[in-house]
Amino acid sequence: MADLGRQLEVRSYDLRFDQLLEALVAVGTAASHVEAKGDISLVVAFNAGCTGSSRYAASHAASQPSVTDRLIVREHWRRKYQLPLDLPRPARVARRELGAMSSVGLAVLVTVEIKPDRIDEFLKVMEGDAKGSRDKAQDPGCLRFDLLRDRDNPNKFVFYEAYVDDGAIATHKTTAHYKAWADFKATGAVESQTVVKAETASLPPWAFQTLPTGTKTSAAVLVTVDIKAEKIDDFLKVMEGDAVNARDKAQEPNCLRFDLLKDKEVANRYHFYEVYLDDAAVDHHRTTAHYKGWAEFKAAGGVEKQSVMKLESASIPGEWALQL
Repeated sequence: MADLGRQLEVRSYDLRFDQLLEALVAVGTAASHVEAKGDISLVVAFNAGCTGSSRYAASHAASQPSVTDRLIVREHWRRKYQLPLDLPRPARVARRELGAMSSVGLAVLVTVEIKPDRIDEFLKVMEGDAKGSRDKAQDPGCLRFDLLRDRDNPNKFVFYEAYVDDGAIATHKTTAHYKAWADFKATGAVESQTVVKAETASLPPWAFQTLPTGTKTSAAVLVTVDIKAEKIDDFLKVMEGDAVNARDKAQEPNCLRFDLLKDKEVANRYHFYEVYLDDAAVDHHRTTAHYKGWAEFKAAGGVEKQSVMKLESASIPGEWALQL
């Protein structure tokens, strides 16, 4: 591939994150990376995958950007995420994945407690399951697979799995890597298991992060909240600000991921999946204006119930537990 440094271009548009994603898909482009900069100004790098105009973009000319049909690549992103120089030009693939990753039809939050003498075997099995699930050739509908450990109980783990839809998880359960987990479980090594089903398909596209995450965390949280029915709209507005700004490296350089999911079985229940580099990053997050918005919403009585599970992946050997 040509020298990426010579193809560098950065563009800013005053758009909300979800508007930008819709506009890029509408004109047939493929987003390589999108990152929020401040409240509404977005810096974009994308590959233009095809030519032609869009009825959607034309009908929203006042709020949507015009998109040039040519390759735009930023060296900044390659260096930041340590990507190889010979990156492919996956316009069609990226366009498909952009749409999929902005909508999770089914996420599962699986909490298991493993017998202490089986932990090493468990981690070996889960390494195969995680890596196999991320391989599009084996598990095409799996969008994300993370394994994290409970900070208060070293024998307790959480799987964070995100799929395009119910059919994708059905396919996942036919794979060899899933069978290895099922066989391990059948031996009696799992002392307890709970499964929570969630989704982002009913939420705006900003709910599920499309930016790369990282490979290690010593401070992640899984927060579950029940919101008063009449406060849902206010809650989503507050959470949009919290999620989009938490991902902004200018504001929170060590927030690795921030997803919001809606529970599929309990009305008005939501889950935040927040991943930080370390405890200092969590402390910094709590000093921000966007976190303050959430804290004020909670203080005003919008939250009926809340629980927090503190997690990490730093104690898990290797670099595989947290998906990039």
